Amino acid sequence: MNDLFSIPVKSVDLSHIDMDSIKKYCLSKTDNSYHQNSNEGGHHSKYFDINNDLILQPLCKDILNVSKQFCDELEVNSVTKIQNMWCILNKKGHYNREHIHAHSFLSGVFYPGDEYPDGCGDLSLVHPSHHLMNYDWDHKQKNYNKYNSLVMNIKPKRGMLLLFPSFIPHFVHINKSNSDRLVISFNIE
Repeated sequence: MNDLFSIPVKSVDLSHIDMDSIKKYCLSKTDNSYHQNSNEGGHHSKYFDINNDLILQPLCKDILNVSKQFCDELEVNSVTKIQNMWCILNKKGHYNREHIHAHSFLSGVFYPGDEYPDGCGDLSLVHPSHHLMNYDWDHKQKNYNKYNSLVMNIKPKRGMLLLFPSFIPHFVHINKSNSDRLVISFNIE
């Protein structure tokens, strides 16, 4: 069997950076003001000042390096900068609706929290042709795989950096755990 089209996703472990300081920084940005984008409940920060917040510089440097490697692997022109970055803190019962990140090339997430127990809210990446495939392909699968799945779920893990094309629809499941789910999100061009 040959692949006709493929959707690239890159996952890298960045647990070597100072995640405790990054976590503390993020928590300082998640006050009780409610800023809604795709989130239902939870705390969505304003964009970080990535050029002046020194605590973020090692993370931003690693994100750009991994993104450039990803572009090389994809044989596309390399990205040059992080457009924007923010964090979301989802407590029990909070989630993020399906959305895309328009006007960017790559999007990504980084997980600086202490723990991500089962049920804290998997990230789901939705097949771009989901709405077309849903008519005839849904419920035909014997075993779900990269060829027949409409949605792929990714369990968050401390230190995980995940990159994906910005056109990929995605959402976060309801946090059913008693642990807070902290994530840094960003766009790259």
